[in-house]
Order: sequence, then structure tokens, then C-alpha cells
Amino acid sequence: MARSGGWVGVVCIVLLMLLAGASSAAGAVVPKQGTFAGTSSQDHSDSTSPISATGVWSVSVTVSHNGTKVDSCRTGTIRWATGSFAKGSSSSEVVPSGQQVGSSTYGQWETVGWQWLLAHVHSFPSAAPGVTRCVNAGQNGPVWFLAGDGDSDAFYTRTCAIPAGRYLLIDGPSLDCSTVEPAPSHATTTAGLVRCARSFGLPASNLAVDGKVISPAGFPTATGAFTFTMPAADNVLSVPGATSGRAAVFGLPVILRPLPRGRHTVVRVQRFPGGQVDVNTFHLTVA
Repeated sequence: MARSGGWVGVVCIVLLMLLAGASSAAGAVVPKQGTFAGTSSQDHSDSTSPISATGVWSVSVTVSHNGTKVDSCRTGTIRWATGSFAKGSSSSEVVPSGQQVGSSTYGQWETVGWQWLLAHVHSFPSAAPGVTRCVNAGQNGPVWFLAGDGDSDAFYTRTCAIPAGRYLLIDGPSLDCSTVEPAPSHATTTAGLVRCARSFGLPASNLAVDGKVISPAGFPTATGAFTFTMPAADNVLSVPGATSGRAAVFGLPVILRPLPRGRHTVVRVQRFPGGQVDVNTFHLTVA
């Protein structure tokens, strides 16, 4: 089971979800300054969250174990407006789930995105400090797939060059089943692949662009079974030697309208069934 993507991640997603998920038409519910306890008395994270009356919020988190710093993260500045997270509201940056882009639906773009991901993106078995850029190989359509080579670090930053005028597909979180992975992510028939991908449950996601929380952060989307190719080494499915197969995916992709030329920052927080949390930051240059 591949994921399209410590305590630091858990704390960051809790803070972001308190802002984006617990908001209502009356305005955002924002966490106050405090300390977040870990699973034992020796694991803890300390945060400060300066909050202004104009609705600007940010937080820095430091995670420690037995008195030693383990990791740290910063959510960046988050802005919101009263009522912007009311049920049924949608950010103007988001392409609605029923709308097509380039004559293709969300499900079709999710399929193409995963075929591209499997063919061009690598997942390294350990932290890879030299992996800092997004992958642009194989991209030439109206929708740009936002992804970089991955490693074992669930909290990472990537720098991306995006051609102007492209829609952005932010694929994640999503889960797959294929004909080459071991159980429980293995199936052989079309119906079995689709059923298997859905069996893990629906992930959760939060998304911010240039400090603005995007709502919704993704739409529940299931693909049909599709064929793929991938490199034999360091592939996204972590199956050495396998170079082709069939798969199906279930997840929460979102397509954003083309961003203006210039620099932008996208922060994606992914929470997978079972508790795994990834926090990914993308620094974009659109030109």
C-alpha cells in the first residue's frame, strides 16, 4: 500500500484540523497557546500560537523525548474569514468535483496522476537530504502533478517549478492496491483491486496555499483498475524488481485553478488510517 506523500506531524495536523475542521459559520475556532502531551510523560511538544484579532494564526512546534529535541515544525501563517468554513462553502481556488478539466473528470485525472507517479517518482528507503525538488519529468498536459521523490521523512519540503497556466493536482492522501504488492494491498481482478483500495478507509487532509486554508482539501475519489509501469528500484510501491502491473486507488485529491505567476507556498497535511501523518511543504515558482 503506497501513500501519496513522530509526534511532530501528529501535533501539526491536530492544530491545523482545529483551525480548518472545527470552524463554523460563526468563525474559526483557534487553538490557544499551550502544551500538547505525548503518549508518555517523557514525550511532549511545546507550541506558541500568537493570534491576532484579524484572524491570522501560526504555530511553531518542538518535539522532545527524554529532554532531547527530536524534531520541529511550523505551520506557517494561516488566514481565515468569518464563515469561510461553513458547511458547503468552497474556496475559489478549488475546481469542483463535478467539473472537468481538459475533458477529464477527477477520477480520470487521479488515474493519470497515479500512472505518472508510479512511472517517474521514487521512494527511497531512508532519509535522503539531497532530495529537495519536485519531479517534472513526463509532465506536459493542462494539469500539473505536484509531487517529489520521497523518503522515510514524513515532514519534508520540496521546491517546484510550475509552468504558468497549469492546473495543479494535489494527490493526497490516497491509498492503493495492486497486483504486485503483498497482502493486504494485493488483488488480481478489476473488482478486487477497487474493493481492496476502498477497504482501508478514507484518509484525512488539510491544505493551505500562501497561508490561506483551502476548503475542501480534497474530494473522495475512487479510480477503476488501471495499468502502470515503474522503475525496478526505489519505486513508490516499495516492491523491488517489479516494473509493471495493475492498480486501483481511493483517496482525496484536489485540483486547484492555475496560480498567478510568482512564488507560492503549498502546505499539505495528510492523515492515513492507522495514524500515520505526513506534513509536506511545496515552494512553487510559477513562470
